[in-house]
Amino acid sequence: MDQSEAVSMIMEHCVGTSVMIFSDGSVCGGSVGCGAVLFPVSQTDPVQIDTFMVGSRLRSLDCEIEGVTLGIKMAIKYFETSQDLHLVQDAFIFSDCYSAIENIARMKFNTHPDIYIKLQDLRHQLLKLSICIQLVYVKAHSGITGNEMADQYSTELAHKILKCDIPAPFIISVSDAFRIASDIATKSWQLHWDNHDKARYTYNLIQRVHTKVIFPTSREIGVTYCRLLLHNYVER
Repeated sequence: MDQSEAVSMIMEHCVGTSVMIFSDGSVCGGSVGCGAVLFPVSQTDPVQIDTFMVGSRLRSLDCEIEGVTLGIKMAIKYFETSQDLHLVQDAFIFSDCYSAIENIARMKFNTHPDIYIKLQDLRHQLLKLSICIQLVYVKAHSGITGNEMADQYSTELAHKILKCDIPAPFIISVSDAFRIASDIATKSWQLHWDNHDKARYTYNLIQRVHTKVIFPTSREIGVTYCRLLLHNYVER
């Protein structure tokens, strides 16, 4: 049984018995938005849709994590107002980002304490309401209605943020600030390296600025570069 068949079986099992939520995140020109679509247990109840303005200059992974978090919040709100409650409430959240699912499942947020605290608070709320959340990976753009809807709403929101039609928070984490600063520094050094008039022989061998030594893919250039490094070492 492949992954798509397994997802289809889960979705068939959920119809009429469990809540299904599809989440997605979208990054457009540095602007980030996420969306979630909730399908209630009863097929006669309307589908619930929610979006969240994540911010600007964030990683796509952060965006996807916020999408899943939004789905968890929707599940809590749904069961808080639901009349038909069971001993344990089941909710399946489908995401097309495996890394987001893995990070949330393992609570791997050492550099993002704000996300860790937020998820811990949501865990306590889930425990209080006896809600069991199952995270399921689904392939993006695989024709699943809920996933396509979540993608559409998150993309529309990201475009609106980019056009400044709606405001979005500009607060970023410390790790994202370091990442942005590193990216700016690397691009600045690359511009300097491309336009400098010295060390052009070395430039022909290594044209990309990086924090690690990356050997050229061409064997001839690689051998020449190694000889250059050895020559410099012998001179020292």
